[in-house]
Amino acid sequence: MHADKSFDVPESSLKQGDTRESSPRRAVTTIMSFVVFVCVALLGVNVWLALQARDEAIRQATMADMNLTRAMAQQMNSLFSETARILDTVAFELGRLNEDFIAVQHMQPMLVNYAAATEQIYSLFVIDAQGHRIVSSKSTGNLPASDLLPDYFTYHRDSPNLARHLGKPYLSRVGNVWLIPVSRRLNDLKGQFAGVVLATIKVAHIQQLLADYEIGQFGALSLSLSNGDLLTRRPFAASDMNKTVAGTSQFMLLQKHHSGTIEFVSPLDGVERVVSYQFLKDNPLFVTVALSKQELLQPWRTTTFVQTVWIVLLCGLVGLLGNKVVRSTHDRLRDENMLRATRDELTLSNAQLLHLARHDGLTGLANRRYFDETLMQDFASALSTRQPLALIMVDVDHFKLYNDIYGHPAGDRCLQAVARSIASAVCRPHDFVARYGGEEIAVLLPATDTGEAVVIAERIRVAVANMRLPFTSSVFGYVSISAGAAAHVLPGSGASADELLSAADRALYRAKKGGRNRVMAEPDSTIFSVP
Repeated sequence: MHADKSFDVPESSLKQGDTRESSPRRAVTTIMSFVVFVCVALLGVNVWLALQARDEAIRQATMADMNLTRAMAQQMNSLFSETARILDTVAFELGRLNEDFIAVQHMQPMLVNYAAATEQIYSLFVIDAQGHRIVSSKSTGNLPASDLLPDYFTYHRDSPNLARHLGKPYLSRVGNVWLIPVSRRLNDLKGQFAGVVLATIKVAHIQQLLADYEIGQFGALSLSLSNGDLLTRRPFAASDMNKTVAGTSQFMLLQKHHSGTIEFVSPLDGVERVVSYQFLKDNPLFVTVALSKQELLQPWRTTTFVQTVWIVLLCGLVGLLGNKVVRSTHDRLRDENMLRATRDELTLSNAQLLHLARHDGLTGLANRRYFDETLMQDFASALSTRQPLALIMVDVDHFKLYNDIYGHPAGDRCLQAVARSIASAVCRPHDFVARYGGEEIAVLLPATDTGEAVVIAERIRVAVANMRLPFTSSVFGYVSISAGAAAHVLPGSGASADELLSAADRALYRAKKGGRNRVMAEPDSTIFSVP
């Protein structure tokens, strides 16, 4: 064979060629490996985010479910308590008649008026000790025959308790209306059983109230006696009436706490639900709000599906264009993302530090330092704009005694509840609420004179009182506050922020000295009136 020098290539050229050929190959391999890694990471993050979103969806649904339960419990408690008050009123009027049968007959218009004025009441009855109806709000009865001795009648006959009694629902013989009996024992002058005063509540009215709640297609609401007997349910089915969940494992879970949220499969229709429940404060009842877990997670499923489809498409696009896009932008985007993430982390950290520096860790209100800064700023602003500036100082009455009786954890919860109540009562955007120290809370009110400040302070006092936080050692029986209000009408005559603070503090001292649970204003706090 003959050697052809035209095919001779220098060894150095071969090495350079190999280097030039292997370098792109390594680069492509590196880039494609990175693209694969990014795609796998995106899919992994997508799975993690989906799981986190699922947990968050359940958490948010549970919170909404519990809020709905509280609203329903309050509504049902008011409904049955109003009915009980009517029974007490009728019983009181009967007691004044001294067993005068003719006078009792004349009470029929009063029963008619009560029944007509109260939406939930179908009828009112007065029944004697033998079970005979002696007066009612209807000309024709809807009671079971007296010789059947209804449960509520035998209960009151055998029990000296004068408290209300809620019975199982029954279907009236006139009109085929489902009714819930609410009854009260009557005693004669000697304290012996004299009969029963009875109100019947329309199940249909309760169903109308329950229909206003949004619970989805497979959600359920129920109202039951505390022993587990079902009074009514949405969706309504006559076959469910008088059913009971007593003895079931689900009911035993409900009885462990006054309120809460659990997940279980309904023994009535077999649907898996997230169930929030609450026992009523003043009546032997509890309500449940059960939302279908399938429905709760449906938006999450849709979002997760769409998100996953987009992630897969994105991975495919990255794979197709990886050589070109990743090679030119990978390093720059990586650096930018790192800088952006660092900037965001620093921004978030600074915001968190600023929040922690300015807010009280227990109540979430602004702290004393933030208050002092804001007071000086608002005072200076009031001077420049010729606007009044008001300050309310609030103090929880006998808070040290409350801590001594109920303990510091309960005192902390009490202070948190009072802080929330005050914050909710002060709703203007430029008003400022801060924990001044201990159990003292300060409310700064720009562009507000003394009269307006007193109105707001009274609204705060009423809001706290309406919580009815139990406090047995208080003369009021609940946690209350005292408030002192003062205002400077500026611009000044040598007035200072410290003087405004002292004026509000003096008014607070007068409120506490005057008996607490009241609002006082400092009349001498006005420097002069704006012309």
